[in-house]
Amino acid sequence: MATKTEQKQRQAIPLFLLGKTDAEVAEAIGVSRQTIWKWKRHYDLDHKITEAGEQLLANHRVAIAELVGEAIGAMSDLLHSDDENLKFKSALTVLESAMDWERPRAPGHDTADNEILEERIEATRMIERAKRKFEKEGGDPSDTEAFFKWSILGTKGDNGGAPESAEDKPKEPGGAAPRKTDK
Repeated sequence: MATKTEQKQRQAIPLFLLGKTDAEVAEAIGVSRQTIWKWKRHYDLDHKITEAGEQLLANHRVAIAELVGEAIGAMSDLLHSDDENLKFKSALTVLESAMDWERPRAPGHDTADNEILEERIEATRMIERAKRKFEKEGGDPSDTEAFFKWSILGTKGDNGGAPESAEDKPKEPGGAAPRKTDK
């Protein structure tokens, strides 16, 4: 059975991984800043935080690898869509991504694994935030094609995700297109 100190340290580790300060962690778990300092100095808390962070990164690597495969499959499906606008936008997205991956880095720029992983984790978080927004707007986040249409084209309408065409826009009485007016 874990001691009270061990239980409190377990509560502190995720907070440190989220970037909280010693004072914020101490307040959140109900101990003093001096206790946090003591744990770091005498109970090897920094090492425990590092180990937990490495495990978290390892877990994210696996999750990202799985998401990349799904994303590639979804983009492949969109590239074969009957909607020419969607095909074009998807192809453009793929080409831009490929050029970004192949782009040489500036001299002296360190492309360490952790930096790349952090960028990928942030991209994954952005996708998850977009999925939540899509769901709030009435979309089904498990419908990958609809989600990508919405995220690329900015719509999830009944017209296959394509933006309104000129024919779909409201017309003046008598069927004429709206006139532009100079102001």
